[in-house]
Amino acid sequence: MPDPTTLADALAIVARYGLQVDDAVRRALIEPANESCKPGDPAFARAHFELIARPKASLEAAIKLARDAGYAIVDLGADLEGEARSVAADHAQLALQARTAGKRVAILSGGELTVTVRGNGRGGPNQEYALALARPSQEHLRHFGIGR
Repeated sequence: MPDPTTLADALAIVARYGLQVDDAVRRALIEPANESCKPGDPAFARAHFELIARPKASLEAAIKLARDAGYAIVDLGADLEGEARSVAADHAQLALQARTAGKRVAILSGGELTVTVRGNGRGGPNQEYALALARPSQEHLRHFGIGR
């Protein structure tokens, strides 16, 4: 999609908020070759955008597939928000409860998770969620009589 914003717009934001940016970022923001394609650019002459699936419709399709495959459904909605680590812990708890009860369930949700980055870390809600889900806390495991 064409981008109506400019490198100058980005530099103005950096200046307005007094942001401390790395020298490499500042150099990138003043390099004209880094300017994105604008509306009317010939690169977009034959391009078109078509939305093929909305989040809620995608979740509904996943629910139907899982139900048809014989799973009980835990539908957490299409607009889940929150810290990826915390949401994953909640999902892990639901999964462990289902396992303890001997239930075959599909826990499904959509939405936009966040990661609060501290120190020199890097964000990534999908990775954060997957890692937190794969490693439920020892407290969760003890609660369900799993592990030590």
